Amino acid sequence: MTRVDSERGTTTEDAFVRQRLGMHVAGFDGVLRVISLLHQRRYAVRSLRMEPTGVQTWMLHLVVDTTPPDATTNLLVKRLNRLPSTLKVRPKATKAISSIWD
Repeated sequence: MTRVDSERGTTTEDAFVRQRLGMHVAGFDGVLRVISLLHQRRYAVRSLRMEPTGVQTWMLHLVVDTTPPDATTNLLVKRLNRLPSTLKVRPKATKAISSIWD
């Protein structure tokens, strides 16, 4: 099923909330759909990293700044859940233990 989850990040000057998202996406066209949704809705993408996890699947790691009302209602997460290409979510670890390469 389609499902995306986020981890609440730090608030910067009470204007934005930084969210870290991790999701499995089917096919490269699915990656393009996620990027297109972020572009259409004008989210401030701070980091986008993708890595292949199989023959036709990709793992997307996003760091996005959203407004506090958007973050409390999880509007971005709901929009990403509606995409047919989003497969599975991996909860994101904190930045300190996410990876030695970050």
